[in-house]
Amino acid sequence: MSQSLHSRALHLRPARWSRTRDRLRSACILLPLTAAACSGVDRSERPAGSTTHGPTASEGSTDNGPAVTELPLDTSSIDSVDTSSVDTSSVDTSNVDTSNVEPGSARPDPVDPGATPEPSAPLNTAFYLPMRDGVRIAVDLWLPGGAAPGQRFPSIVRATRYWREFEVRNREAVPETDREAMAKSFVQSGYAYLTIDARGTGSSFGPSAQPWSPNEIADYGEIVAWLQAQPWSNGRVGAFGISYDSNTAEMMATAGNAGVQAVIPRFGYPNVYTDVMFPGGIYNQLFMQGWLERGRVMDANDLCTLEGLSGADCEAELTFVGGVKPVDVDTDRRLQAAALTEHAQGPDEFAALSLLSCIDERWDGADFASLSPGSRNERAEQTGTPFMAWASWMDLGTARGALNRWAATDVPMQLYIGPWNHDASTDANPYQPKDAPLELGGDQQRAMELAFFDHYLKTEDEPLARKIVYYTLGENVWKETPVWPPTGTRMTPLYLREQSALAELPPAATEVPDGYRVDFSASTGEANGWWTKYSGQDVFQGDRRSEDEKLLVYTSAPLDMDTELTGHAQVTLHLASTETDGSVFVYLEDVAPDGSVTYLTEGELRLQHRKPCAEPASFDMYGPCHSFRSEDIEPMPPGSLEEVNIGLHPISVLVRAGHSIRVALAGHDSSSFARVPATGTPVWSLAHDPEHPSRIELPMATRSQPQVVLGAGRRR
Repeated sequence: MSQSLHSRALHLRPARWSRTRDRLRSACILLPLTAAACSGVDRSERPAGSTTHGPTASEGSTDNGPAVTELPLDTSSIDSVDTSSVDTSSVDTSNVDTSNVEPGSARPDPVDPGATPEPSAPLNTAFYLPMRDGVRIAVDLWLPGGAAPGQRFPSIVRATRYWREFEVRNREAVPETDREAMAKSFVQSGYAYLTIDARGTGSSFGPSAQPWSPNEIADYGEIVAWLQAQPWSNGRVGAFGISYDSNTAEMMATAGNAGVQAVIPRFGYPNVYTDVMFPGGIYNQLFMQGWLERGRVMDANDLCTLEGLSGADCEAELTFVGGVKPVDVDTDRRLQAAALTEHAQGPDEFAALSLLSCIDERWDGADFASLSPGSRNERAEQTGTPFMAWASWMDLGTARGALNRWAATDVPMQLYIGPWNHDASTDANPYQPKDAPLELGGDQQRAMELAFFDHYLKTEDEPLARKIVYYTLGENVWKETPVWPPTGTRMTPLYLREQSALAELPPAATEVPDGYRVDFSASTGEANGWWTKYSGQDVFQGDRRSEDEKLLVYTSAPLDMDTELTGHAQVTLHLASTETDGSVFVYLEDVAPDGSVTYLTEGELRLQHRKPCAEPASFDMYGPCHSFRSEDIEPMPPGSLEEVNIGLHPISVLVRAGHSIRVALAGHDSSSFARVPATGTPVWSLAHDPEHPSRIELPMATRSQPQVVLGAGRRR
């Protein structure tokens, strides 16, 4: 699974397809060419700017799974596919025009018996698997060629809503896609490999629905059971993916059977409400609009609109690649056309989502808990499926979600939190220059993941020890801990004081409250920690001193020693507003001696959700807890001081001596979030006196954690 596997696909490619492929690969959340492909390319050059990223709800599955398609091994090599056992009688074709489709066309297409593979050449076939309700799911299966009689393999699965594979129309120009290279690398490592178009996407049937719908997740349980029943299977299945596919992988481990023995979720969202769609209860509106619209375009198989091409440019593009790959028997594309027609019958997902604000509200019939892997923690405990999870401090929501998963379950888990963009393909350390090399490169990531799968799917070894391996920004080293927060971390308050000070001592006497009129032009820019999920771009905000002029800021005196912050900071504000609702964004920043300002992390909360929880929820195990439920909504009484507690996204950073710590407060982030309130401009009054000690509590670490060597370990 090396980087060379991905670079091979660049040869003999015309410039137009090379540009398209690179743009698609750079948007790994949009088109994640699997974690291996996205992260296997070290894209250290940070592009300027950025763009936007997102997916019927009856539960149920049979105990036996879908009809089984057996792919037996012969005595010398795998040279044919037996389709006699495919039962398509339960497939509902009432709304599909099959007048010109031969009977049995939903079955896997046999591999050409005249094409004898090389001894090690993998075999690939694309076919439909019918689900319990007759909906046909498109899959690509890769098997090792030249296997010995009776040889059995573990399986790796990736389920995606971003096209399981491209339809390549010119093999001279495009000899191999990234997805194919990744599939071959798994097969060459001794695995069967299956990719899945999620229900309602790609070439699969069914109407488009909200992401990770109950029906979609039930499909994966059936497909895992199908894999285990194959004569070439050793019964062990691993699942992996990035972003959307991270959640499908995690859901497979709890989808109704114990078929998945190892999971690698990369940059996922254990709670989709708090981790990506409504962070702090604030609608991530612009991001979700872009993500869902791109999903709609993909579900229509419209590659040219996806790439912004028209006319001759579009026609030229389509001579190389045609969007999503159809199944093998669908040579006239009638089945795919019928599937696309069903996709279009789905609801307007963005319009439906935009009506919601609480975690217990239902999106097209499903609540956010049913769409979230974190809601299945109890089942995860029962199955005990081991995890190797990946997250980033700068890819907002992923580190918080991963650490919540760590705290809420006791399964064997290795968690890696680094200084990356959304797919760990660029270095996003704010203390490094734009062209800094990738910290822990793609080859190293792939080798670690393959070793993890080998451990659990090929051997009977004991579970690996639970550990968190994390990167400390600024110090630029990797560290390891078996507990979170690391031993020796202490919460240390700094108080918001008059004259924009951030002080170690609380106010001893009355201080005049600070007034602030919310500036709705405030922004974290298009290269922030939310948009990287859509674009796959680097996270880079540069010097924020001009942006801070729009905000209410509090700055400490210069530090007299290097100070490490590792964990979850939290803020307590005593705030009055002229409006009954609003948003609060809290930015933690490093102010250098020359006045330049470096963004470190942030926290956010919609004021109507400020009521604290009685006890932590599984999606918010650290810091202040808010239920985000409709019964706990409390409008702000205009002019009344209210206590507002806000948790920040976790961070590990070393702030150097001579630098200052800053807390900056905003009432909006125009780059991503919905305006709250929709009309009117709140004016705040922030109190900081003995009775109302507004403050931030920082997780100060002792710097005693053992360092480990993973990447280059660059030091200042």
